[in-house]
Amino acid sequence: MRHVYSVVRYVPNVANGERVNLGLLAGSEDTGEWSLMTIDHGSRSRARQLGGEALPEVFGYLEQLTADLERYTEAHAGAQQIFATLDEEITERWLSDLASRQRGVVQFSSPLPVDAASADAAISLLWDDLIVEKERRKSAFQKKNTALGAVRKVFREAGLDHNVWNRATLKAKEYSAPVDFAIYDGAVSFLTNCWSFQIPNKADLLDEIQSWAWVVRSLRDEGGHIVAKDKGPNEVARDILMSVVYVPPGTNEDNEALEVAQSAFRDVQVDTIVTVDNVNHIVDPAHGGYKSKSTLLWRR
Repeated sequence: MRHVYSVVRYVPNVANGERVNLGLLAGSEDTGEWSLMTIDHGSRSRARQLGGEALPEVFGYLEQLTADLERYTEAHAGAQQIFATLDEEITERWLSDLASRQRGVVQFSSPLPVDAASADAAISLLWDDLIVEKERRKSAFQKKNTALGAVRKVFREAGLDHNVWNRATLKAKEYSAPVDFAIYDGAVSFLTNCWSFQIPNKADLLDEIQSWAWVVRSLRDEGGHIVAKDKGPNEVARDILMSVVYVPPGTNEDNEALEVAQSAFRDVQVDTIVTVDNVNHIVDPAHGGYKSKSTLLWRR
Protein backbone atom coordinates (compact mmCIF):
# COMPACT_ATOMS: atom_id res chain seq x y z
CA MET A 1 0.00 0.00 0.00
CA ARG A 2 1.25 3.47 -0.90
CA HIS A 3 2.61 5.60 1.95
CA VAL A 4 4.77 8.71 1.96
CA TYR A 5 7.53 9.57 4.39
CA SER A 6 9.64 12.53 5.44
CA VAL A 7 12.88 12.63 7.42
CA VAL A 8 12.79 14.88 10.52
CA ARG A 9 16.06 16.79 10.90
CA TYR A 10 17.64 18.88 13.63
CA VAL A 11 19.73 21.80 12.34
CA PRO A 12 21.24 23.58 15.39
CA ASN A 13 23.15 26.04 13.21
CA VAL A 14 21.20 26.88 10.08
CA ALA A 15 24.11 28.96 8.75
CA ASN A 16 26.60 26.07 8.49
CA GLY A 17 23.90 23.51 7.60
CA GLU A 18 25.18 20.74 9.87
CA ARG A 19 22.30 18.48 10.74
CA VAL A 20 21.26 15.17 12.26
CA ASN A 21 18.23 13.02 11.51
CA LEU A 22 15.91 12.82 14.53
CA GLY A 23 13.21 10.58 13.15
CA LEU A 24 10.69 9.75 10.45
CA LEU A 25 7.13 10.87 9.72
CA ALA A 26 5.05 8.56 7.53
CA GLY A 27 1.43 8.12 6.55
CA SER A 28 -1.21 7.37 3.95
CA GLU A 29 -4.21 9.29 2.67
CA ASP A 30 -5.98 5.98 1.99
CA THR A 31 -5.79 4.74 5.58
CA GLY A 32 -5.79 8.10 7.36
CA GLU A 33 -2.95 6.75 9.52
CA TRP A 34 0.03 9.01 10.26
CA SER A 35 2.91 8.32 12.59
CA LEU A 36 6.00 10.14 13.82
CA MET A 37 8.83 8.20 15.43
CA THR A 38 11.91 9.89 16.89
CA ILE A 39 15.20 8.73 18.35
CA ASP A 40 15.61 8.15 22.07
CA HIS A 41 17.19 11.51 22.85
CA GLY A 42 19.59 10.50 25.61
CA SER A 43 22.65 12.39 26.77
CA ARG A 44 24.93 10.59 24.30
CA SER A 45 22.91 11.37 21.19
CA ARG A 46 24.66 13.07 18.28
CA ALA A 47 22.00 15.79 18.36
CA ARG A 48 23.18 16.82 21.82
CA GLN A 49 26.80 16.72 20.72
CA LEU A 50 26.03 19.12 17.86
CA GLY A 51 24.42 21.59 20.22
CA GLY A 52 21.65 20.58 22.55
CA GLU A 53 20.46 23.97 23.81
CA ALA A 54 17.38 23.95 21.59
CA LEU A 55 16.62 20.24 21.96
CA PRO A 56 14.05 20.51 24.78
CA GLU A 57 11.93 22.85 22.66
CA VAL A 58 12.53 20.73 19.55
CA PHE A 59 11.38 17.53 21.19
CA GLY A 60 8.49 19.38 22.83
CA TYR A 61 7.34 20.44 19.37
CA LEU A 62 7.77 16.92 17.98
CA GLU A 63 5.87 15.39 20.91
CA GLN A 64 2.97 17.77 20.25
CA LEU A 65 3.05 16.93 16.54
CA THR A 66 3.07 13.21 17.42
CA ALA A 67 0.01 13.70 19.63
CA ASP A 68 -1.77 15.62 16.85
CA LEU A 69 -1.03 12.85 14.34
CA GLU A 70 -2.22 10.16 16.75
CA ARG A 71 -5.39 12.14 17.43
CA TYR A 72 -6.02 12.49 13.70
CA THR A 73 -5.37 8.77 13.14
CA GLU A 74 -7.76 7.73 15.90
CA ALA A 75 -10.44 10.14 14.69
CA HIS A 76 -10.09 8.87 11.13
CA ALA A 77 -10.45 5.31 12.41
CA GLY A 78 -13.77 6.26 13.96
CA ALA A 79 -12.64 5.54 17.52
CA GLN A 80 -13.61 9.10 18.41
CA GLN A 81 -16.23 11.15 16.61
CA ILE A 82 -14.12 14.31 16.49
CA PHE A 83 -13.02 14.25 12.88
CA ALA A 84 -14.92 17.42 11.96
CA THR A 85 -13.26 19.40 14.75
CA LEU A 86 -9.69 18.89 13.54
CA ASP A 87 -7.93 22.00 12.31
CA GLU A 88 -6.85 20.57 8.97
CA GLU A 89 -6.73 17.43 6.87
CA ILE A 90 -3.47 15.48 7.12
CA THR A 91 -2.55 14.68 3.52
CA GLU A 92 0.47 14.37 1.23
CA ARG A 93 -0.03 18.03 0.36
CA TRP A 94 0.02 18.90 4.07
CA LEU A 95 3.34 17.08 4.46
CA SER A 96 4.79 18.85 1.41
CA ASP A 97 3.73 22.20 2.84
CA LEU A 98 5.25 21.30 6.21
CA ALA A 99 8.56 20.49 4.49
CA SER A 100 8.45 23.82 2.63
CA ARG A 101 7.74 26.07 5.60
CA GLN A 102 9.82 24.40 8.33
CA ARG A 103 13.27 25.77 7.54
CA GLY A 104 14.59 26.51 11.04
CA VAL A 105 16.18 24.22 13.62
CA VAL A 106 13.55 21.56 12.80
CA GLN A 107 13.25 20.59 9.15
CA PHE A 108 11.36 17.95 7.18
CA SER A 109 12.56 16.46 3.92
CA SER A 110 10.29 16.54 0.87
CA PRO A 111 7.96 13.52 1.06
CA LEU A 112 8.77 10.40 -0.94
CA PRO A 113 6.64 7.30 -1.58
CA VAL A 114 7.19 3.91 0.04
CA ASP A 115 5.20 0.69 -0.19
CA ALA A 116 4.30 -0.69 3.26
CA ALA A 117 1.44 -2.28 5.17
CA SER A 118 1.13 0.63 7.62
CA ALA A 119 2.72 3.93 8.60
CA ASP A 120 4.70 2.29 11.39
CA ALA A 121 5.76 -0.52 9.04
CA ALA A 122 7.04 2.11 6.60
CA ILE A 123 9.08 3.71 9.37
CA SER A 124 10.50 0.34 10.45
CA LEU A 125 11.44 -0.43 6.85
CA LEU A 126 13.36 2.83 6.44
CA TRP A 127 14.75 3.41 9.92
CA ASP A 128 18.08 1.61 9.72
CA ASP A 129 18.98 3.20 6.37
CA LEU A 130 18.07 6.78 7.29
CA ILE A 131 18.60 7.11 11.04
CA VAL A 132 22.08 6.70 12.55
CA GLU A 133 20.90 6.16 16.12
CA LYS A 134 18.93 2.93 16.33
CA GLU A 135 17.09 3.46 19.63
CA ARG A 136 13.55 4.64 18.95
CA ARG A 137 11.18 6.54 21.19
CA LYS A 138 8.55 3.84 20.87
CA SER A 139 8.04 0.46 19.25
CA ALA A 140 5.82 0.11 16.22
CA PHE A 141 2.55 -1.76 15.96
CA GLN A 142 -0.15 -1.85 13.32
CA LYS A 143 -3.28 0.08 14.15
CA LYS A 144 -6.86 -0.39 12.99
CA ASN A 145 -6.18 2.02 10.12
CA THR A 146 -4.18 -0.71 8.36
CA ALA A 147 -7.38 -2.75 8.04
CA LEU A 148 -9.46 0.29 7.12
CA GLY A 149 -7.12 1.14 4.25
CA ALA A 150 -7.15 -2.46 2.99
CA VAL A 151 -10.97 -2.53 2.97
CA ARG A 152 -11.16 0.80 1.13
CA LYS A 153 -8.78 -0.55 -1.49
CA VAL A 154 -10.82 -3.74 -1.99
CA PHE A 155 -14.08 -1.83 -2.36
CA ARG A 156 -12.44 0.60 -4.78
CA GLU A 157 -11.03 -2.23 -6.93
CA ALA A 158 -14.46 -3.90 -6.92
CA GLY A 159 -16.02 -0.68 -8.27
CA LEU A 160 -18.06 -0.09 -5.11
CA ASP A 161 -16.71 3.36 -4.17
CA HIS A 162 -20.01 5.14 -4.73
CA ASN A 163 -21.97 2.53 -2.78
CA VAL A 164 -19.91 2.71 0.41
CA TRP A 165 -20.88 4.70 3.49
CA ASN A 166 -18.08 5.38 5.99
CA ARG A 167 -18.26 5.79 9.77
CA ALA A 168 -21.97 5.06 10.15
CA THR A 169 -23.95 4.22 13.29
CA LEU A 170 -25.96 1.02 13.67
CA LYS A 171 -29.00 1.20 15.95
CA ALA A 172 -30.96 -1.78 17.26
CA LYS A 173 -33.53 -1.59 20.07
CA GLU A 174 -32.21 1.22 22.30
CA TYR A 175 -28.53 0.44 21.59
CA SER A 176 -26.06 1.82 19.04
CA ALA A 177 -22.57 0.97 17.77
CA PRO A 178 -20.19 2.32 15.11
CA VAL A 179 -19.95 0.69 11.67
CA ASP A 180 -16.81 1.33 9.65
CA PHE A 181 -18.34 0.56 6.23
CA ALA A 182 -21.87 0.00 4.95
CA ILE A 183 -22.77 -0.80 1.35
CA TYR A 184 -26.01 0.65 -0.01
CA ASP A 185 -27.33 -0.65 -3.34
CA GLY A 186 -30.99 0.31 -3.09
CA ALA A 187 -30.96 -0.95 0.48
CA VAL A 188 -28.29 -1.40 3.13
CA SER A 189 -26.93 -4.83 2.19
CA PHE A 190 -23.48 -5.28 3.76
CA LEU A 191 -21.66 -4.12 6.91
CA THR A 192 -17.95 -4.27 7.72
CA ASN A 193 -16.04 -3.47 10.91
CA CYS A 194 -12.29 -3.43 11.50
CA TRP A 195 -10.07 -3.94 14.54
CA SER A 196 -6.40 -4.32 15.39
CA PHE A 197 -5.23 -6.88 17.94
CA GLN A 198 -1.80 -5.25 18.17
CA ILE A 199 -2.88 -2.19 20.14
CA PRO A 200 -1.54 -2.18 23.73
CA ASN A 201 -4.82 -1.85 25.65
CA LYS A 202 -6.56 -5.19 25.08
CA ALA A 203 -9.13 -4.59 27.84
CA ASP A 204 -10.53 -1.51 26.08
CA LEU A 205 -10.43 -3.33 22.74
CA LEU A 206 -12.48 -6.25 24.06
CA ASP A 207 -14.93 -3.89 25.76
CA GLU A 208 -15.46 -2.16 22.41
CA ILE A 209 -15.99 -5.46 20.60
CA GLN A 210 -18.37 -6.80 23.26
CA SER A 211 -20.42 -3.58 23.11
CA TRP A 212 -20.57 -3.83 19.32
CA ALA A 213 -21.60 -7.51 19.54
CA TRP A 214 -24.43 -6.63 21.94
CA VAL A 215 -25.90 -4.25 19.35
CA VAL A 216 -25.47 -6.77 16.53
CA ARG A 217 -27.18 -9.43 18.66
CA SER A 218 -30.15 -7.07 19.05
CA LEU A 219 -30.09 -6.50 15.28
CA ARG A 220 -30.18 -10.26 14.62
CA ASP A 221 -33.18 -10.54 16.96
CA GLU A 222 -35.37 -7.69 15.75
CA GLY A 223 -33.66 -5.79 12.92
CA GLY A 224 -32.53 -2.20 13.15
CA HIS A 225 -31.46 0.83 11.15
CA ILE A 226 -28.31 2.69 10.22
CA VAL A 227 -27.43 6.38 10.05
CA ALA A 228 -24.49 7.88 8.15
CA LYS A 229 -23.55 11.47 7.42
CA ASP A 230 -26.38 13.01 5.35
CA LYS A 231 -27.92 9.54 4.98
CA GLY A 232 -30.56 7.69 6.90
CA PRO A 233 -32.04 6.36 8.93
CA ASN A 234 -32.17 3.31 6.65
CA GLU A 235 -33.55 -0.08 7.63
CA VAL A 236 -31.11 -2.93 8.22
CA ALA A 237 -32.44 -6.48 7.87
CA ARG A 238 -31.86 -9.08 10.58
CA ASP A 239 -30.01 -11.36 8.13
CA ILE A 240 -27.75 -8.68 6.63
CA LEU A 241 -24.34 -9.88 5.48
CA MET A 242 -21.53 -8.81 7.79
CA SER A 243 -17.74 -9.03 7.73
CA VAL A 244 -14.92 -8.36 10.18
CA VAL A 245 -11.38 -7.54 9.02
CA TYR A 246 -8.66 -7.49 11.65
CA VAL A 247 -4.95 -6.96 12.11
CA PRO A 248 -3.74 -10.20 13.74
CA PRO A 249 -1.82 -10.27 17.03
CA GLY A 250 1.85 -9.42 16.93
CA THR A 251 2.74 -11.51 19.99
CA ASN A 252 1.53 -14.71 21.65
CA GLU A 253 0.14 -12.66 24.54
CA ASP A 254 -2.38 -11.09 22.14
CA ASN A 255 -3.85 -14.43 21.03
CA GLU A 256 -6.12 -14.74 24.06
CA ALA A 257 -7.85 -11.46 23.21
CA LEU A 258 -8.34 -12.64 19.62
CA GLU A 259 -9.93 -15.90 20.78
CA VAL A 260 -12.43 -13.99 22.95
CA ALA A 261 -13.24 -11.63 20.07
CA GLN A 262 -13.69 -14.44 17.53
CA SER A 263 -16.15 -16.12 19.86
CA ALA A 264 -18.17 -12.89 19.95
CA PHE A 265 -18.02 -12.59 16.14
CA ARG A 266 -19.31 -16.15 15.69
CA ASP A 267 -22.00 -15.66 18.32
CA VAL A 268 -23.58 -12.81 16.33
CA GLN A 269 -23.25 -14.69 13.02
CA VAL A 270 -20.63 -12.60 11.23
CA ASP A 271 -20.40 -14.11 7.74
CA THR A 272 -16.75 -13.36 6.98
CA ILE A 273 -14.01 -13.05 9.62
CA VAL A 274 -10.60 -12.50 7.99
CA THR A 275 -7.18 -11.05 8.64
CA VAL A 276 -6.09 -8.01 6.69
CA ASP A 277 -4.00 -10.31 4.44
CA ASN A 278 -7.21 -12.04 3.26
CA VAL A 279 -9.32 -8.90 2.92
CA ASN A 280 -10.36 -9.86 -0.65
CA HIS A 281 -12.64 -12.50 0.86
CA ILE A 282 -15.14 -9.85 1.93
CA VAL A 283 -16.17 -9.38 -1.72
CA ASP A 284 -16.04 -13.10 -2.53
CA PRO A 285 -19.40 -14.90 -2.09
CA ALA A 286 -17.55 -18.21 -1.84
CA HIS A 287 -16.19 -16.96 1.51
CA GLY A 288 -19.48 -15.45 2.70
CA GLY A 289 -18.71 -12.06 1.19
CA TYR A 290 -20.66 -9.45 -0.73
CA LYS A 291 -21.69 -9.67 -4.36
CA SER A 292 -23.21 -6.66 -6.09
CA LYS A 293 -26.78 -6.71 -7.39
CA SER A 294 -25.48 -6.38 -10.94
CA THR A 295 -24.39 -10.01 -10.67
CA LEU A 296 -27.09 -11.11 -8.14
CA LEU A 297 -26.78 -10.31 -4.47
CA TRP A 298 -25.55 -13.32 -2.56
CA ARG A 299 -27.23 -14.07 0.74
CA ARG A 300 -27.28 -16.88 3.18
